[in-house]
This record gives sequence, structure tokens and C-alpha cells, in this order.
Amino acid sequence: MPIWIWLNAKVIADPNEQFRRIRNNWHGYPPDVLVKKIKYHWLLAGYCEADVYPHRHSQDDELLPALVAILGAVNELLRFFFLVEGRSFPYTEKLMRMAPKTKLGGQFVPMLQHLVDLAVGRAGGSLAVWERLDKALEMLCYYNKSEECRRLDDACAEAMIAAGVDPKWVKADYDNVEELLIGELGPIPQ
Repeated sequence: MPIWIWLNAKVIADPNEQFRRIRNNWHGYPPDVLVKKIKYHWLLAGYCEADVYPHRHSQDDELLPALVAILGAVNELLRFFFLVEGRSFPYTEKLMRMAPKTKLGGQFVPMLQHLVDLAVGRAGGSLAVWERLDKALEMLCYYNKSEECRRLDDACAEAMIAAGVDPKWVKADYDNVEELLIGELGPIPQ
């Protein structure tokens, strides 16, 4: 996000054009940094999804973690959409609005917006909160049950490979989670 701010800031005063020179000389993330960021946000989306699983107990005190998990996974996927194109991502408040300008976002933002709507109760009609969360979870991470999930996962895998992520790593997918949890890719999720 800091790079997005630098690249999109409106220059008010830059008498020696120092800011413009810095901005104009930025040509994207170095390939190794980009791959690391892609892996981090992909695995973090999956890590967020794991927190939804307690929903099976249908306890009201588990509602907050389930909602946060779904919304966190959606946010990480939106960030991922920018990164696989080698682009920096905007503030969280602008992610959903700007993600359709990416290839994956153009395909999947409507689905992700529907997941958010299910989670917060703007969709799902008369479904109870846990039924809405079940439906959102299925669309997000049940590859064997959900066509939407299959399409999203397959498109993301293809995009990772095109961005330079090793196909073996992509195939192993969430089995790589230790890279996230030991901090190899960035800050350790709390």
C-alpha cells in the first residue's frame, strides 16, 4: 500500500522534482519480492478462511471470528489480484472498488462482493446468519463442492504461475503454509 500511495499521490509542491524522479524511476517490484508478496497474500487468504471453521458449532460467540475470517480472506484475495499483475494495491477502503480494473478482479469481484453481502446480511434473504456464512464459506473454499471456488482457485493458480511463482509451489498450495507461519514471506499472522 505505501507504494500505491507514492504512485498515486497528487504532487502539490516538488520544487526540485525530487518526488517526481523517485516516482518515475519505480518500475515495479523486483521479481523475487513480487513472488514473495504474491505467496504471502495467497496463503494469508487461506489462513483467514481457516478461522471460519468453528461455525459448525453455531455459537453466537463464534460469529465475530467467522465474519472477520470471510472478510479478511476477501480482502487478501483483492490484494492478490493486484499483485499477480505486478501492481501495488490501494487502501482497504478502495480495494473492492478498484479491483475490477485487474484481470482477476474483473472476473471475480462480483462473486467476492456477493460473499461480503452474504456475510453482512445484505444477501441471502431469509437465511439464518450461520446458513449465510456456510454458503459464503462453500463458495470461497470448498473446491469439490463449488464451481465458483474451482474457477477462482484455477484462475489464481494460473495467474501465480504467469507472475513467476514456481508451478510446484502453486500445486502444493496450502501445504506451503509453514512459509507464512514461520515468517519467511512477511509478518507472521496473529
